[in-house]
Order: sequence, then C-alpha cells, then structure tokens
Amino acid sequence: SRRLLAGSRRRVAGTNQLAGMVAGGGHRSAWGVDLQCCYANHSDGDFSMHTGPRGLQVVSPRPQVPCKGDVHFAISPRSTTTDVQFLTAEEQKLLNKAAFEDLGWKCALDFLEQRSDWGAERARSVLVQGAKHFGVLDLDAFTSRALSNHLLKEGRATEPSEAIQRMRDRIMDIAEESAPLAGRRPVGSIATDVCGNDSPATPAMPPTPPVSLEIPSDRTMSRRDKSRKLGRATTMTAKDVKNHLEAKSKKAGSMRKNLMQGGIEWKASLFHQGSLLKWKVLLHVLVFCIGLAYALKVVIGMYPRAIEVFGWPVFFARMGGMMAACWTGILYWTMAREFLSGLYRCTRGRSVLVAPLDGHKDLHIMSGMALCATAVEHTVAHMIGTVPGIMKAEDASKLNEVVGCANKNTTSGYITGADLSFLQWPSCPFETVPRTIEEVLFKTVPGLTGILLLGLLYAIYKTGRDERRKTHFDLFWYVHNVGIILWPVLLFIHGTNGWIGVGFPLVAFTAFLPMALYLWNRIGRGLRYYLFVGKAVKIIHARVRPGKGGGPDGALTNLHISPPTCMWNFKPGMYAFICMPEYAPLQWHPFTICSGKDDPTVDFLIAGVGDWTRELA
Repeated sequence: SRRLLAGSRRRVAGTNQLAGMVAGGGHRSAWGVDLQCCYANHSDGDFSMHTGPRGLQVVSPRPQVPCKGDVHFAISPRSTTTDVQFLTAEEQKLLNKAAFEDLGWKCALDFLEQRSDWGAERARSVLVQGAKHFGVLDLDAFTSRALSNHLLKEGRATEPSEAIQRMRDRIMDIAEESAPLAGRRPVGSIATDVCGNDSPATPAMPPTPPVSLEIPSDRTMSRRDKSRKLGRATTMTAKDVKNHLEAKSKKAGSMRKNLMQGGIEWKASLFHQGSLLKWKVLLHVLVFCIGLAYALKVVIGMYPRAIEVFGWPVFFARMGGMMAACWTGILYWTMAREFLSGLYRCTRGRSVLVAPLDGHKDLHIMSGMALCATAVEHTVAHMIGTVPGIMKAEDASKLNEVVGCANKNTTSGYITGADLSFLQWPSCPFETVPRTIEEVLFKTVPGLTGILLLGLLYAIYKTGRDERRKTHFDLFWYVHNVGIILWPVLLFIHGTNGWIGVGFPLVAFTAFLPMALYLWNRIGRGLRYYLFVGKAVKIIHARVRPGKGGGPDGALTNLHISPPTCMWNFKPGMYAFICMPEYAPLQWHPFTICSGKDDPTVDFLIAGVGDWTRELA
C-alpha cells in the first residue's frame, strides 16, 4: 500500500536533495532558496519553503499558481555574502530529519482523502489494484476489508488497529508481523505541512511500543484464544522475539525429522499438496490390501499346515514380503523419468493426475521408507516364527511335508514352469535340518541374501539422510547406484527357494515393468552421451558471476549448450541432466532449462551451492 503512488516518493526525494544542501550548516551560503512543489493530480496549488534568519519557513498554499505535476526550484542570489549561521545545531538536526523523512505514505493519504468518492469501497478497490502489482492477483474479501479499515482509521495510531488484530488472529501461520502501515508519527513543525496542509504544527509523538510477536499454538481453539490474549497483553523486546522464533524453528525442525520424510523439503510444487497426500494414502492402502490378499492365499489356501509348523508369524512374513516387492516396483517407477514425462503429456493438466507425476521425488522417498518398514516386518516375523520352526523340526521329512518346493505337483497355485533349482541352497527336498541359527542364516540362500539385503538397505538409508547427502553427496550417489543394481538381483535370488510361496520370486511380478522402463531411460541417456558429447553437444557460451569473495561459492554460471540433433525433445519448464566428465564422469545432475523451445541453444543458470556446482563455476 505504501508504494501506491511511487511518483510522490520520487518527487519528495528531489526536494530532500535540495533541502539537504540547506541543512549542511557551517558553510558559506550566498543563496536564498525558494522551493515550489506540487504533486500529480493535486489541484490545490503549490506551497513554498523559504530560508530566513530563523531557519526554514513553510508558506501556505498559493492557489493562483497552477499545478503542473512537477517540482520547480527557483534559486536567487542573496544580497549579502557574509558568513551567516542560518540554523542552530538543533535546528539542523530537525531539518535533516524532516528533509530525509519518508513522507510518501502521508502524502498519498492526503491525496486520496481529497477525492470525493473516497471511502471504504474505494479504499478496497485501490488496495486490490495495488496488490496485483506485487503478485497477489486475488486479494480475498476479508484481507482487503481489514486493510481498508486500517487505511481509513482516523488519527495517528501507535499500535495496530483492531482490523489488523483480527486479521492476525485469522492468519496463524505467520512468522513475523510488519510494523503498522498507517500512523507514522510526525517529526515536528517542519514536516507537518510538507504536503500542502495548513494545519498547525503537531509535537512529536512518543515512540511506537514494540508489538508482541507471540505465535499461539494450533493444538486447540481454547489454547489459541488464550495465546491471542497473551500476545496482545505482553510486550516483547527484539531479543525475546529472536529467541522465541529460534526456539520455535528448532522445535519444528526436530518434529520434521521424526516424520516419514524427515528433513526433506518440497520447495516448488505446481499442484495442491493435498492431492499428493491422497495419492500417498491410496498407495499405502493398495499395497496393504495386496499384501494381505497374498498372505491369505498362500498361508491359508496353499499351505494350511504352515501355521502348525512355523506359527502365525509366517502369515505376517508372507504379507511383509509381498508389500516389500510392491514398494520395490513403485521405487523404480518413480525413477523412470521419460515414462513419467510421457504420462504427463497425457494428463492434459488435470491436477489429480499430475500430482503423482510432479511429486515423484516425494513418492520415491516415501516408497524407500515404506520398503524399510516392510522389510523389517518380514525379517522379524521370520526370526520369531520360521527360524525356530525349522530348527525344531524332528527330521527333514517333516519339513518336506510343508514346504512347496518339495511338493510342486500337489500344491495348488505353485508355478512349475521355471526351474530355478540351480539357485537353491540347500537343495529341495531337504536332506538335513539346520539345527542352529547360524546354519539357518548363513548356510541357506534365503538367510544369506536376507542379511545382504538388510545391510544394503541400511547403507542406502544412512547415506541418503538429508544432512549426510549434503556433506557427502558422492558417497550417497555411488551407494544409491550400486543399490539400484544389487537390490533387484538379491531380491530375486532371495525368493528362488520357494519354501512358502508361489514358486517364483515376487519381485518379478511387481517390479519387472518399472525396472525395464528405468533401464530404457538410462540406456537412452547413455546413448545421447556417447553419440553427441563433444560433437553435436558443445558449450557455445559460458559466463560466470563470481560468488562470495570472488570465488565459486554462491557463483552463478550461465551455460548455452547446443542441443543433440536427435533423441531430444523438450518443452518450457522441463529439466535436463548434465554430466561433467572431467570432475565426475558418472554423475548426472538435473537443472531446469531456462531457454525457449525455439531457441538455438539450451540454456541453464546454475548456482554454486554444492561441490559439483562450485567445481562447475
């Protein structure tokens, strides 16, 4: 609102420069100054300011002088050239304060109040129009009404009006408040009539007391009302405010770390966050139902005696195994970026369908966390049910009566078309029974691959945490890429024994297609790299704006790169992966393309915030 009439601020600045010449006491001045100032669309005439023996004097408006919307300066020589101290030290101080005080807001109010149609509705329309220039295209009725009421408040306020208090109570998620918009305190008789008013001078008002920034809790309505009352009644110093905000920020940070996606920030989103949340809930429910149905089919339908030998934990082990296989498929689906781009073109901008595509990063992180949880469930259930059941079996024949690999032809639903016996260890049917936990875990394919899978999961989790990824990105990148290859291989081998299952690894059913799409994406990227790097794809132009201390930290690198001649198609708003072979030949980092579709080059603007980007600069 204070910038509605930007022209007034510029004209006042011109007046301040000349007044500053007068305020510089102690010099020999042989000039008298006559200032005539008027503002655009102000038809009440000019006012003039004269220097005399007693300092700066304000003369009442002169209607006979037409206002042309400009600032005029008339400087005439004095009749004497003797040294004269025009202003005392106190008067110089007051003049400097008056000359360089920001009076644009007061002048804007005086201008608006002289309009015949000035009132609540007119004030709202002006504020709504001004808000559009600051990116607020649709200022809601409540906010515009509160601001217009504050704008029309009479007198000089020393604290926020009731309208602003009500608006603050409504918007509870703000971190700080701005100072009162209206009610700038006067600075003395020199500044009172600068905008052409002939009202008597008003003495300076006492300083505005600090406004409490107490942010109430959102737990309950009664707690919120209590915090509002306390926030209005107390006064906090700047130090108290800083300590309060730091404590609140630290508490919020610790709470975020305890969530499923702790420490991960989603900074830019083109969709409503609620749409992605619905997809997350839907995926959890869908995977849970698939796991439950699979466990019922296998444990109750295919192996009714399994519960007698291994107990009810085997039901949850089968359920957790299927859920882990499903989350593996979703993980690879979120990494198949070219496939996601193709789906995006088919959505035609419908936000419900766009949400999981734009939020693939969030879904990838959520899937990784869910995969860890289901893998732990699968492991614990086997450790308390299957492992003791195997060790307590009387002989190998008792185990062979239960497991599916020893009864392929009599177990309904068991897949017999694929022979994976070369991966089974120990061979099935059982010849001996493992009697110790070491034999079960380290001398069987399911036990050994299970330990390797858990170790791989832990390494990915440890290096993928937010703080570790920022400080050791290379380690995070290499561990993740090794995991991308090893995880499906170990998971496939883990399910080849077919003791209590359908006779074929589950990951082949749930993750084969997503892994094929991801593999196609990586093959295409590799082909573009080896076919076009250094040939069609070259850096045409590069410019670097140095960062802190002239170094690469915080530098901005502008790259113009020639695009590949084929296997390349992009639209505005998309991003591309960039590799810097001389520094990290296997690392590809995504950056938003800032050029148009018809431009001859592909342009990037890259900030030096990490090791790779600083090295690029």
